[in-house]
Amino acid sequence: MTDLQGIDAGEDIESKYVGDSLDTQAALTADGGVSKKILKAGSGWETPETGDQVFVHYTGTLQSDGSKFDSSLDRQEPFKFDLGKGQVIKGWDEGVKTMKKGEKAMLTISPEYGYGEQGSPPTIPPNATLQFEVELLSWHSVKDITPTKDGGIIKTVMNEGDGWAMPKDKDEVLVRYKVYNEDKSQVLKESPETGAEFVLQEGVAVSALPIVLKTMKKGEKASLLLKAGYGLSGDSPQHAEVELLSWKQVKDITSDGGVIKKVIKESTEYKTATIESTVKVRLMGKLSDGTVFADHQADDNLLRFLVGEEQVCLGLEEAVQTMKLNEVAEVVVQPQYGFGSQEHQLPQATVPADSILFYNVELVELSKPKEGYEMANPEKLEEAKKRKDAGNDLFKQGMWARALKKYKKGMELIEHDDQFSSDEKKVSADMKKSCNLNLAATYLNINDSKEARKACNKVLEKDPDNVKALFRRAQAYMMTQDYIEAKQDLSLAIKSEPTNRDMRALLKKLKAEQSALDKKEASMYSKVFQRMAQTSGAKQGKTEEAASNMEDASTKENTAGQNSAAQTAAQ
Repeated sequence: MTDLQGIDAGEDIESKYVGDSLDTQAALTADGGVSKKILKAGSGWETPETGDQVFVHYTGTLQSDGSKFDSSLDRQEPFKFDLGKGQVIKGWDEGVKTMKKGEKAMLTISPEYGYGEQGSPPTIPPNATLQFEVELLSWHSVKDITPTKDGGIIKTVMNEGDGWAMPKDKDEVLVRYKVYNEDKSQVLKESPETGAEFVLQEGVAVSALPIVLKTMKKGEKASLLLKAGYGLSGDSPQHAEVELLSWKQVKDITSDGGVIKKVIKESTEYKTATIESTVKVRLMGKLSDGTVFADHQADDNLLRFLVGEEQVCLGLEEAVQTMKLNEVAEVVVQPQYGFGSQEHQLPQATVPADSILFYNVELVELSKPKEGYEMANPEKLEEAKKRKDAGNDLFKQGMWARALKKYKKGMELIEHDDQFSSDEKKVSADMKKSCNLNLAATYLNINDSKEARKACNKVLEKDPDNVKALFRRAQAYMMTQDYIEAKQDLSLAIKSEPTNRDMRALLKKLKAEQSALDKKEASMYSKVFQRMAQTSGAKQGKTEEAASNMEDASTKENTAGQNSAAQTAAQ
């Protein structure tokens, strides 16, 4: 008997005591009322959940004498029930929920989890301990998939799909479906046999479909029970059958709608291009009016370029870096990621300013540079220096984006230097310092003060008195009007290099900007106080006026009273 010490009554202990060990009796409940011995291991790792419709074969016997009282095998028909819904004895619910597909097990069930003191005459006597040999054939997953769990969409998986991926809102899905009335006697709406294609988030007339499809895998079939409001129009529940045939993945690569990629042909490859990869693509580029501005479809005219070198427009470069080898995709590039606001002359056509570009692209060949883990230490240092030098050349030409990529790539190669010798570590440290300082200078040129400060901080962590890092961080602080911090850094830098003209000029500029800001704030506060004073004065004036009016009214009342009294006395 399994040791149950330290387990509270009623505690679910299947995770502790149920494994795939054959012929080992394992307790499923803390009181030992239900136990299981696996006779044949199942497949996979999934087990059915509460509400799932399970299909089993079983043979039931009395533990006391081994006599058989029931068997689905004798009827040559699997038995089905909804798990955890009280449709079978409690011992079955406890046992079957621990089983995997194809698993065969012997369940031993005490009277408390079986038919209790009453038994089930004439075949099962009172207080009988039962044994069931159960084989879990399959199950249909049944779930309420509405976001609010209001029972509006009950989904039963009839046929599991392939893989693990599921479509997202912007994907184009191909779906075969039918919608029935409440008793399924009439088809209310159905797709063509070949399926209906639409953008998932836009859906079709069946409002439940976008919710359902985001839970489905390719090739999956499901049966739906829909409350009113989740199907077609009407106040009655409806049924639906849905099959997700396929979908085309649509991705917003730049997260701002600037470059949208739709996968036309998926690839089973895993390799993707990175910065400095050499690629060959089969490509057709068109304008919105159909004009072809780039045609590289023939095998002897494929487009070859080096990723990250701006040999093609930025949008195409970004898209290719998300593609797998042999993948085919449609790419839409907005002007800011294409050829911009300037007219662009190409061999086949002129691309007008502010043109949206439409590409059909197939990644045919891909050659990636060696990764850091593939290099020996001397080679890492040599390649890092090449990247740094290339970054410097680009910096001098004002090509900030490309310079950043080179510096970062160089840093990646020597980021982990645990296995370097002491001499190699010194060279690596100097290289990192130089790259970070150059990164800071580059970020300053594109007005990215946050990243510039980060790069300077990395240098100052190792070298707190580094003058260039202090100077560049001061420049970054000034961009955000953090004058106190900027002045602290400048003071430290000037202390080391008191004759440095650039730093003194920046300090002079800092003081001027600080003074201007102080005057602006003083003026602003002065106006605020003036308005407050005016408001207070106006309120006081109104109060005094009201008091005066009240006094006048009182005087008039007294005069009127005196006159009335005089008149009365005269009478």
